[in-house]
Amino acid sequence: MQHFAPQTQPAQETTYSLRSRQYRKPARRRLDDEDEASSPPSDAQLDAQSDSSDHPSDSEQAAQLRVAGLLPRDAAEIPPKPFPHAPARPPARERLTSAKIRECLAELDPPLFAVDATSKGGPVGGTGPTPELRQRHLGVLTTVLHRCLLEHDYLRAGRAWGLILRSQIAGAPIDPRNHRRWGIGAEILLNRGGPSDTGTNPASTPSETELPYSETGFERAKAYYERLIVQFPNRKNAARAVDNLTFYPAMFSLWIYDASERSKRAKRRLQEDGDAEDLPVDDILPQAAAIVAEELAQARQIADRMDQLLTSPPFDKFAPLLHLRGNVGLWLSDLVLQTGKEQLGESKIWEDESMEEDRETETHPEQLRRLAESQRELRQANDSFNRAQTYGDQIISEITSTEARLEEISSRIAHLQGT
Repeated sequence: MQHFAPQTQPAQETTYSLRSRQYRKPARRRLDDEDEASSPPSDAQLDAQSDSSDHPSDSEQAAQLRVAGLLPRDAAEIPPKPFPHAPARPPARERLTSAKIRECLAELDPPLFAVDATSKGGPVGGTGPTPELRQRHLGVLTTVLHRCLLEHDYLRAGRAWGLILRSQIAGAPIDPRNHRRWGIGAEILLNRGGPSDTGTNPASTPSETELPYSETGFERAKAYYERLIVQFPNRKNAARAVDNLTFYPAMFSLWIYDASERSKRAKRRLQEDGDAEDLPVDDILPQAAAIVAEELAQARQIADRMDQLLTSPPFDKFAPLLHLRGNVGLWLSDLVLQTGKEQLGESKIWEDESMEEDRETETHPEQLRRLAESQRELRQANDSFNRAQTYGDQIISEITSTEARLEEISSRIAHLQGT
């Protein structure tokens, strides 16, 4: 029994068996055709048909029949060409195929049907390397794949996924985009060899300060998305196909998650170490600043890659990617303001107390530089949100929130410039 969606496209599957074909309703004909088919032919029509068959219109053929000593009504018994210039060919032998055997068995009284037949052309008894066995083999591999994924055994899941991709149905390879299974390859590459891979080390479980995957796994998953982007480019004649318009948001989302999670867990680990060793704040601040600076560098790298992509079609009008670029702009704006704060944990960059603290610990030029950079990122985010809304994405709340932040930053800049 098939428990999961098949690995093939619907066009590669056989849909009707011999028995189902016999019980299918015939196509409805027009009323005029039914009247003509139901009414018997008249005598005049029969005479016209006999006259047309007895007296061929081709005079040359009639002359050849007279020379051969044959009547016009014997024309149907003449062997086809190349007779009389060459002997007549013997009739072709009818091949006894599995489909013919099924038809002969179905014509018996009572009819017999092969219980394991899934198509009219399948062999009786299901013997031999048939598409039915391949489908069954793929079903077993798919079940093994999902079982290994549920048990976090990514090593064996990768082997099953590799066997599926190397299989062929009717001479065509398995497409990883079928039923949107392309994400399985990224999940396997991301987690294989990491702390969550119980197939390699059952005793290892990731802690709260440790990522469930390794840095090598992230690089493998990112390279996997890059290959899919190159292998399946966008085509205008296949508007609904899964192509790089689908893979780019997935790759950027994974990249953003990796950068933010690494920074968050590093801050948590630093906080725990500082509380355990009772370290002074002055010793912790440089390490915290380095963590924020690393996250800011990753965010800028992501934003630069997205800006290069959004300058060319069809990505310049792709609403999901524009929406994601707006969120990256908000993320950058927060990180720029966090680089000047002298505290750990959750930042409160939009409260007056934090602003006063920044003003006390930084010079006016440094504060103005950070606020101006944050304002620039917010304007970029607002522009991306407006473009995404223009091309079909409903994000009114994000636009309103971004505009409120812009007003607050502008007022803060005006206040610093006036002092």
